[in-house]
Amino acid sequence: EMAYDERANELSRTLPLGVGGPSGTFTETFQYDDLDRQTLHVSFEGTVTENVYDPTTGRLSEKLFFDNLTDYNNGSGTPNATWSYTYDALDRVVSVTQTAGSTSSTTTTTYDANGNVASITSPQGVIHYEYNLATGLRTRTYTTDPNNPSTVIDDTHYSYDVMGRLSSVQVVESNGVAVSPAQTTTDKYDLVGNLREEDDPNGSIVDYVYDNLDRLDQEVQYASDGTTKIAEYDYTLEADGKRTAATETFWWDVNGTETAHANQLTWTYDALGRLVDEVLSSYDPSLSYDDQFTLDLVGNQLSETKDWTNKPTEAISNTFDANDRLIASTDTPSGGTATTTTYDYGAANAWTVETGETEVTDGVTSRTVNYTYNLQGQLSVATIQTFNASTGAMRSDQRTTYGYDASGMRVSALLQTDTQLNGTYDKSLLTEFLNDPLNPTGFSQVLQQTTTDPTTGQVQSVTTYTIGLGLISQTTTPYTNGVAGTPQALVLAHDGHGSVRMLLDMAAAIATVGGVQQLFHYDAHG
Repeated sequence: EMAYDERANELSRTLPLGVGGPSGTFTETFQYDDLDRQTLHVSFEGTVTENVYDPTTGRLSEKLFFDNLTDYNNGSGTPNATWSYTYDALDRVVSVTQTAGSTSSTTTTTYDANGNVASITSPQGVIHYEYNLATGLRTRTYTTDPNNPSTVIDDTHYSYDVMGRLSSVQVVESNGVAVSPAQTTTDKYDLVGNLREEDDPNGSIVDYVYDNLDRLDQEVQYASDGTTKIAEYDYTLEADGKRTAATETFWWDVNGTETAHANQLTWTYDALGRLVDEVLSSYDPSLSYDDQFTLDLVGNQLSETKDWTNKPTEAISNTFDANDRLIASTDTPSGGTATTTTYDYGAANAWTVETGETEVTDGVTSRTVNYTYNLQGQLSVATIQTFNASTGAMRSDQRTTYGYDASGMRVSALLQTDTQLNGTYDKSLLTEFLNDPLNPTGFSQVLQQTTTDPTTGQVQSVTTYTIGLGLISQTTTPYTNGVAGTPQALVLAHDGHGSVRMLLDMAAAIATVGGVQQLFHYDAHG
């Protein structure tokens, strides 16, 4: 239910009847000034955001965040966090400063003479962009050392065909090391624009075949000779496009012979087009199962029965409240002990977001998870504790704190561990993400991931990602006592769903990392 003023500004939004906490409903409210600019927003959870505008230019100058209306105090309160914006003469945002307590971070943006974004500088790093002057297409993305702008860290070049479609991606620098020859990915298209072939930087070749309605029918990944198969995915589709079956075949060396390993998948849908059964018959019997689902009228999954070929059957039952929020899930293995997980949604279950989980096995709590959120409604802290299912004694305690930029992208994750289980987090690992919002996928993607020991400041590892039409490859460099080790480059091989199914080494073979073959299988829910 929405309410509006006489100028069609939305004043409130209340979720449907019967939705809310134990009593009442979920409602968010809005306020506007005489120019119809939103000045205040009160979220479903009660947090307050005030927008402040420059009286001369009318541009948004600040966002002020408050825990609740009491702290806001009719505009007289002190904000718990502030975002400040500055602009250039053309009304383009050139900096955003996020301040919370004593901490502050600033992201700045520069533009070229044609109005294109030329660089983005953030605490996580500096990204630069170059463009074709005639077409405006982006031809280069590179990062530099914030303390030495002339030092290039990662450097990727892009080329396009005559239709303006991405045709090649070339990595010439990775984590400060020149790549020679360049790691090159090429894309080729059919006459109607479907991707028909991708040649990856390790020499592997991916061919795509479509039906007469341009729906993917087959995907085959070859080694560099164009003949030896690495993987093949064959799909069967209904007239409406739903996939009803798939044959997935992977080839790898067994005693000196490339041997096929096949999975057969079938999917069944109800009259409403919802998945109700998935059957996997795998080359590895331990992976085979028949997974059946029951759903209510609005699509909540009430139960799941997973009949494994050579493992006990699992029966999972779920309970939802009037808001369609999952409040309990019980997993009962055949002949085993049931585990029940309950879910919390704030005080008196009055929030729209999950705030905690409690897992109980045989009457003993075996795991708890607590979530807290920042003033922008993003997950800020997740604390996970596990317990001995027999005695209830704590087994592990970890806390992860997340940071975000002003666009809502995650930029950091601080993992803390209480190794002594004495209530003190004594071990930490900080991962920072440098995001590229202007990559060819059209969505912001992580370009570089850096893990450090926040106690010593020493880098533990750096992973750089190559982005084209999708995520192409990753190169990870381990560090020991601050000294870079040997980088490992891996190509991400996707199936027709877009899921990563294999990590391939630069010889186009399925990689082994830490003694584990990098081959992945997913159920229908991912």
